[in-house]
Amino acid sequence: ALCLIAFAIFFFLQKKLRRFGFSFAYYLVSYGFIRFFTEFLRIDSWVVSKIHVGQVLSLVMVFGGILSFKKYLRFQNKKIDSF
Repeated sequence: ALCLIAFAIFFFLQKKLRRFGFSFAYYLVSYGFIRFFTEFLRIDSWVVSKIHVGQVLSLVMVFGGILSFKKYLRFQNKKIDSF
């Protein structure tokens, strides 16, 4: 259900913001965020020293998406300034 909500938000934003790089960054942030919280519900999760490996990977995805958003915004600002 959370993935459908994320897709609906993505679909709505994609119509308004058809820009290169936005889709990838949004996917990383939304999927990483959803996966982080669903890892709490998994029974067979891979755990190392009481840390769920899936949650760590999800945080890496979220931070990577945030960095991609920053790069996307910086690229858009340079593009606007060059006109």
